Amino acid sequence: MQIDFNKYEQNVSSCKEFGLYDTGENFPAILDYDNPKNWEATVECNNRKDYKFIAVDCVKELLEYKKHNPKTDTCDAILHSQKTLCFVELKNQDKSWFQESINQLKETIVLYKNNHGTDAYKFRRAQAVNKTHPNFHTSMKNEMHEFWQKTAFTLRVGVKIKELQ
Repeated sequence: MQIDFNKYEQNVSSCKEFGLYDTGENFPAILDYDNPKNWEATVECNNRKDYKFIAVDCVKELLEYKKHNPKTDTCDAILHSQKTLCFVELKNQDKSWFQESINQLKETIVLYKNNHGTDAYKFRRAQAVNKTHPNFHTSMKNEMHEFWQKTAFTLRVGVKIKELQ
């Protein structure tokens, strides 16, 4: 089954920053400009006009795929510009969030690669976000290295998503 993620992309309005948040299981991630108190992640974009946003849970082909593959667990959002592809998992919980986020990001990256490829993007990133733990103090050097080896994506942890290239 072909999954066309890009068919569901939305243009991001030109602004200094915007937010992403998740309303819960089986609901798509939300792109928001006006309510920072709701944001789980803040995305820097410095008034650029080339950002695209995909709410992964809105991809109809993926929802159909998940019916036949119920153990599939994907991340919440994809952001991209011409040079950068960034997968985002949003969490708001105390325990067991990090490894779960990593697994969801990896699974979505594999599905995206199988359906679109990622070679067109010079910069490939994945962001694990947890509003409950906005400043992650533990070193994740080994996990980040392993993530890179398995996916060819740079893993970042935190609520601030730096400007895409």
